[in-house]
Amino acid sequence: MVLKASFLKTCTIDNTVEITQWLNTQLSERPQEDIASVLEVLDQYSDQTLSLDDGASLTPLMHVQALLTLGIEMSVDVMTLSVLALYPLQSLQPERYAQLIEVGAVSEQIARLDEVLKMDLLESYAALDGLDSAEHSDRLRRMLLAMVDDVRIVIVRLLIQLCALYRLKALPTSQEAQHTARMAQQLYAPLANRLGMRQIKWQ
Repeated sequence: MVLKASFLKTCTIDNTVEITQWLNTQLSERPQEDIASVLEVLDQYSDQTLSLDDGASLTPLMHVQALLTLGIEMSVDVMTLSVLALYPLQSLQPERYAQLIEVGAVSEQIARLDEVLKMDLLESYAALDGLDSAEHSDRLRRMLLAMVDDVRIVIVRLLIQLCALYRLKALPTSQEAQHTARMAQQLYAPLANRLGMRQIKWQ
């Protein structure tokens, strides 16, 4: 199934009680202990006061719901879901994320997310150096794959990128949207194809 960008309008949960109930419903066929790592991450959002920045933005927990929806749709494992759930905290609540690192909470998920964030450095390099040839783009994709030991890290990055594309479709054309679309077309879509994830490629 290919989700439409409008699915973001259904991501309206902004409190941990409701998102925990939603997740339990979505994963009702899995044993409760199997989703413990995801629930552990969701607990880290419990003391956050959330508000929308604009009509197209997502609060951290709405962003979590969007990423988890994509992950569940792709049938990823629960550890991958827990890393997806952690990403909005890192990107939208960096002070809270730093506190988690300091106290050693959700350490396994943080270690895996750090691997995802290393891939962002290569994307920054690509933005500066340009993707001016198919050979150059392919070299960068090989570098991305070589940076990680676990293919699930690449899957997390692909789903984060896909979620960003859905969000930017609701915004006026901007430099950010053009950059994200270019990275998706030249870097991430071929990478998804190489990994056999054609559903992500075509989205």
